[in-house]
Amino acid sequence: MSSKAFGVVAVAVLLLTGGPHAQQPTFRSGVDLVVLDVQVVDRTGEPRLGLGPSAFDVRIDGKRRQVVAADVLRYSSEGEAESLGAPAAGNSFADSPGAPGRTFVIAVDSMSLSSGDGINVVRAAHAFVNLLTPRDRIGVAMLPRGVSLGPTENRDAVHRALNEIVGLGSLRPNQFHLSASEVIDIVAESEQAALAQMGAGRGGRGAAATAPGDVLQGVQTRECPSGQQGCIQGLVFDAAIQAHQMEADLAESLAGIRALLGLLRQYPGRKTVVLISGGMPVNDGPGGWQHDGDEELALGRDAALSSSTVYAIYLDSALSRVNSTEHRSPRSVASARRDRQVQQRVLDVFASASGGAMLTAPVDTGEASLGRILRETSTFYTLAVIPDPKDLDGRAHELKVNLSPKGLTLRVPRYVVLRRGQ
Repeated sequence: MSSKAFGVVAVAVLLLTGGPHAQQPTFRSGVDLVVLDVQVVDRTGEPRLGLGPSAFDVRIDGKRRQVVAADVLRYSSEGEAESLGAPAAGNSFADSPGAPGRTFVIAVDSMSLSSGDGINVVRAAHAFVNLLTPRDRIGVAMLPRGVSLGPTENRDAVHRALNEIVGLGSLRPNQFHLSASEVIDIVAESEQAALAQMGAGRGGRGAAATAPGDVLQGVQTRECPSGQQGCIQGLVFDAAIQAHQMEADLAESLAGIRALLGLLRQYPGRKTVVLISGGMPVNDGPGGWQHDGDEELALGRDAALSSSTVYAIYLDSALSRVNSTEHRSPRSVASARRDRQVQQRVLDVFASASGGAMLTAPVDTGEASLGRILRETSTFYTLAVIPDPKDLDGRAHELKVNLSPKGLTLRVPRYVVLRRGQ
């Protein structure tokens, strides 16, 4: 097809050109056009239809690009999947029997899940796969390493791969049952106390600052009720060990995600990665690991290069731990809130940069979140955009799309990769 018809596009996770069988809209124009896919949903994840080109304001590297057409790409559903949302109507052009299906990859962050969590996640993933249409392709990956199955329509192979996934987080020793946020805050308080002690030793007036910080005091009350000095010292030592392990686990998980995105570059078309995790804790203090967010944004650029969008499902166990019987005293709601803060940030920033979102499953194993992903990915707007020639260099460019009317959620990647048509 001539570049005067429209350019072949590799758009973040939302690439429309999915190979020789991909169905695409045809735009008659005397200029180069590129096609961007975006999702528009309401607060429940239901796709919103009926928007025209004037509803979208597209900017690449901060410069406005004219939108000359907006159409709807809808993937039909079959069987039980119909319950996830009403059929689209209007200008839908991709729900015919010959249209290609979607491509999903179910990626499980095994180090963040206990063995019990892993069993429940696998059960939910099986149910998710059973709701997909026969033309949808599914891949499976256990992160940071483990079972790996490329996208396929072979459901038996997918179910076998899912059965090999296990949660490995419970294998990590944690004598005092410290949460991720407690580990981070205790280490920070211990470092501050050590610095104050050094100042006092040089004749300064920092001795008062060497008293335990608020978090350490609270954990001491819970874990060392009789105040034994050995218990307190062991608590601080265990927090230091856990901090090093969490940093190493996060680095390994991010490397696993990066490797997965690299492998997905060989598969044509749009991919949706469903990343299920119990959290990827980040040290949000000055100098802490991944505190600046650069790594998450870099992964967003990697997602653009592999035409992959990421929906991260955060399995929030903080509330269930508040009154857990394994702890010597209940944790506060504030402690649970703080734990979610450090556990969610990597998932939230990375998923948003890729054009997806982080969804939270507070108690269950993610069935509701998986159902929402099916609803959101059932329908896309395909925008025909007039690019600047500099946009078509195959590199990642910053993409921003504003939407009117207000009150709706727009799913769009932070980065876009565009190439001139052949």
